[in-house]
Amino acid sequence: MLIESVDRALARLTEPGATLLIAVSGGVDSTVLLHAVTGLAANHGLKIVVGHVQHGLRGAESEADERWVARMAADLGVEFLCEQVNPVALRARATSKRARPTMQEASRRLRAEALGRLADRCGAGWVVTAHQLDDQVETVLMRLFRGTSPEGLAGIRERSEAGRIIRPLLSVSRDEIQSYATQHGLRWREDSSNQSLQYTRNRLRQDWLPGLIRDFNPQLLRAIDRLAEAQREDSEWIESLVSAAWKEQIV
Repeated sequence: MLIESVDRALARLTEPGATLLIAVSGGVDSTVLLHAVTGLAANHGLKIVVGHVQHGLRGAESEADERWVARMAADLGVEFLCEQVNPVALRARATSKRARPTMQEASRRLRAEALGRLADRCGAGWVVTAHQLDDQVETVLMRLFRGTSPEGLAGIRERSEAGRIIRPLLSVSRDEIQSYATQHGLRWREDSSNQSLQYTRNRLRQDWLPGLIRDFNPQLLRAIDRLAEAQREDSEWIESLVSAAWKEQIV
């Protein structure tokens, strides 16, 4: 199931002869992504480059992650690129508490910028990230709990609005990813911060979602994914109508 989903996504989202920068943190999701895409690359005429962003937030653990990913790339015979970023410094530059991003926000912003630069260095047409079905569900629920527009319920897109970031695992669940990793004897790094309950996403993942799936709806992940997909389709339809009306006005 997983390999077929990734195969279809690569056919849909990429072009033969393209270079892909695979964003690999060393965790199970990105490890499986790298393994699957590398195995399918020849079928699609793709060149693979591994990109790793080192945030330096966990000291020796972060440095060990970088070395781990570099070894994975070497074992697969693909190029490895890395860039270090400093979320702490970004937060310190804020002129007010209101303007200061959270550590997670700063990390996401710097990571996205660094991956873009790494993609430019190797001539990659796309940056491939390991966002998967559980990430999609968590994102939609977090936005819903905090209050969001209908567009916010569309969640994570398989292809970013700018078109450079693609997410071929977005329809694959965390359980499916774990099964694939076990089946293929893959090893990965565990980020200790993923266990911290100070983060809303971790509380949702560890405390709330398992009970909802167990007691309320075993198909909850797929149900919320269908909600997000329907909202994306509605948003795209409305945007097309607005665009057509705007063109009529200015012609």
